[in-house]
This record gives sequence, C-alpha cells and structure tokens, in this order.
Amino acid sequence: LKSEQIDLNRTNSEGVMGLKAFLAYAEKGKVALPIRSKTGNSEGMGYEHLIAKELIKHGYEVHSQIGCSAYKIDLAIVDKKNSSSYILGILTDGKNYQRAHTSKDREVTQLNVLHQLGWNIHKVWSTEWWEKPDRVTNDILEAIRLAENDELRAAIIPQPSPNPEKEIFINALTKNELIKNDEVFQTSIINKVEANQEIPNFYTLTNLAAINAYSSDEFFWGQNREKIKKQISDVLETEWPISKNLLCKRVLNAWNISRMGTRISYHFQTLLDEMHLSAINDAHREFFWPNESKPEDYKRYRIPKNDFEKRDADDLPAEEVANAISEILGHQISLTKADLIRETGKLFGYARVGTNVEYAMAQGINKAIDLGIAKENNGRIVFNA
Repeated sequence: LKSEQIDLNRTNSEGVMGLKAFLAYAEKGKVALPIRSKTGNSEGMGYEHLIAKELIKHGYEVHSQIGCSAYKIDLAIVDKKNSSSYILGILTDGKNYQRAHTSKDREVTQLNVLHQLGWNIHKVWSTEWWEKPDRVTNDILEAIRLAENDELRAAIIPQPSPNPEKEIFINALTKNELIKNDEVFQTSIINKVEANQEIPNFYTLTNLAAINAYSSDEFFWGQNREKIKKQISDVLETEWPISKNLLCKRVLNAWNISRMGTRISYHFQTLLDEMHLSAINDAHREFFWPNESKPEDYKRYRIPKNDFEKRDADDLPAEEVANAISEILGHQISLTKADLIRETGKLFGYARVGTNVEYAMAQGINKAIDLGIAKENNGRIVFNA
C-alpha cells in the first residue's frame, strides 16, 4: 500500500489521514513531514467542516479559521457581491471558544471586539447542531440574508500573508460606521418604546470563571457540589427568571462541557432539589425564580444587545413575553394574534417565526390574558387599559 493510493477526498477520518502521512514519511523521509503538518491543520476542525459543507451546498463560499492572531473566527461566508469581503462570521463552541479563560471572555468580550472590527457574527452551539442540524443551517442562512440586506455591512478584506500558515488580516470600520450599525440593529426596538422615551433592559449574561478540570468526571465529584451550587446561585442572581435549560448551559460552559446527557441532567436535578429553588413549570418548560419573588409582580422584559446574546425562544418566560406584549399593545391598541406573535418575536430578536418562537409568543399571549393585560375580541388581541 502506498500513500498516493489513499484518497482523503473520500473520508474525514483522522486515522486514515495519519496512515497516509506515515506511509508518505516511510517512502520519502523528512520531505513528507510538511505535508502531514498541513493536512492535520486543515482538517483539525470539529463539526465546523460539516456546517461549511451544508453552506457550500446552498451556493456560498466558506473560509475557515480566519484571523492573523492566535484567536480565529471559525467560519466566514464570502460576500457574493464583493468576493474580497466577508458577509458573516460564524463562531462555534469549539477550540477557540474553549481557549477563553472566563464566560465573559467567551460570551461578551470576544463578540464586542469583533463587532468593533465590523463583523456580522452568528453563534452556533454544538448541542443544537448535533440535535437539529437543519434548523441550525436555516438559522445561518437567515442570518446571511439579513446581513446581505444591511447596506451598512462591513467589508472585511482578506490580505495575503507572508506566512502561508497565517490566514488573513482584516480592516476595521471607522467608529462612526460602527455607531450606525448599532443604530440599525436597535431601530425596530426604539420605534416600539419611543412613546415612553424608555429603552427596556438588555439581557445581562453571567460572568462565570472557567473551571480548569482535567476531566468532565470532576463535575460529579462530591467536593465540587458546593462549587456548582454557587455557580447556579450566581447565574440565577444575574439572569432570573431563567429556564432550567439555559441555567444548566451557563454552568456547563464554565466546566467546558458542551453536551448535557442523562447523567449530567440527573446530577443537575439532584443539586437543584437540594437548593430548594422556586420553579414554575410551563408545559414542557421549567423556569427558576428567586424564592422571594412573585412572578405576577414581574414587570420587565429583556432584549438582546446582539444576536450572540439572544436567547432561544424556549428560554423566554411567559411572564416576560407578556410584559413585552403589554408594551406593544400599549402603542398598537389591538392586533391579530398572528401579527402580535410576529411583532413580539421581532422585539426579542427573531427575524422569522418558527415553531418554537410561535409557541413561546403564544404562551406569552395566554399569560397576558390571564394577568388581565390583554383580552381576545373577535379574533384580535386587545390592550386591556
């Protein structure tokens, strides 16, 4: 068997690539070593290459590992109107994400820096990709469409690097252009609240320090139980009301665990039961509140500063959605249920109404009716002033 008989275009297996490189070294000696290094580097991605393949099927040119420093943008979509620029950057929870030392670095600082450099960014979680790849692909395509329709989109110009191992340099936007980009993102929200001259609170992410664990098994060690409970309390204090799903995800991110299996779910439930937290079940969803709070007295709703900080629709408490509905109906007086679902979804950052968004908004409408905020009349949802 010779190295040239192995076709790497037919497989992504690391073992096969290693065998090909070994045979090449046995045949050619040290001359073959750079080939092995280059192959390992280009194929050393996680599930990002699968995302890239799906986007290529939809006619987009995709580049990987963009950046001239140690930090790389996982994937970047080339602008069809300008082949020398990128229309969208995609960040995953892969190696670059795991290198960050704190949750704030991963969830806030990196994204803010990229926005200042003019990038449109979309976030992809590995758990969502493995469970619902079609939905994740559609979300990315929608993000590309929105970026393509934005006349103020950034031009990120790839430049040739003197070192072929380096990827590209990027040109930053001017400060004024960045301000305009931010204004465009907030336009729809500002229009809905300008009557009261009041901007609703932005969603605040918890800054949990990363846990330097040698193995994910340390998450189950008895001496770490109190540490995890403290993390749960910190997340709840900052982000309440919060869904169980999002609460667990925040803590697992700090432990560098990307998937919540049956064993982790059971361990979490044991710890939550020991903490005697106040929880409200909403059909298949569970939300945690501070023990001293009363959901019926909650009057806030929180919107994302950007797409990276946007919660999944399933993570929106019905009470919070009801408060947003109160704001909208206060200006519109009445809307059909479909229009109200669409407008409320936009307020929380959803460009299109999928099944999950529609369900979450409908739950909010039902809660608004239960709380006396609105009433249904002849197929329309009417503000109950």
